[in-house]
Amino acid sequence: MGDYFPFLQITSSTNLESTLQVVGLLLAAYVLLLWLAVIVWVYRDISSRTKDLLARTCSVIWSILCPFLGLPIYFVLRPKRSLQDRYESSLTREAILADLSVDISCPDCGRLISDEWAFCPFCQTELRKKCRNSQCDSFMDFSWSACASCGTPVVSPMNI
Repeated sequence: MGDYFPFLQITSSTNLESTLQVVGLLLAAYVLLLWLAVIVWVYRDISSRTKDLLARTCSVIWSILCPFLGLPIYFVLRPKRSLQDRYESSLTREAILADLSVDISCPDCGRLISDEWAFCPFCQTELRKKCRNSQCDSFMDFSWSACASCGTPVVSPMNI
């Protein structure tokens, strides 16, 4: 077995010490790389979660000074949502609000109109009718059965 794997062959205390030194150096290099990886990860993560320079600086410094104790503390204290998540939720909220706002369009030409207009300015279609009470002088929707301002009932064409 010593012919194929000479590093497994321990014959003296000098070889044991050199083997332990190599293992110790490899372990130290691994811990150093892990520490640097934690620092880089914390920097990238906090940069994606906040634009606050103080929070970013404190997080990175904390991960440098206390690398393996600082990481669990960072997980507890970091912002829950990233900037991308907040941006996407604001876009979703705006889209929902835009869908909820009712756009009124002309029944004839389909263009957007104001709720206050009596005629469509594009195709001159009558959008509202005038109250038949001469003292009221307000406009009503065609679907109303009485004037909302004075209560005068609408005369249907069948009653005339």
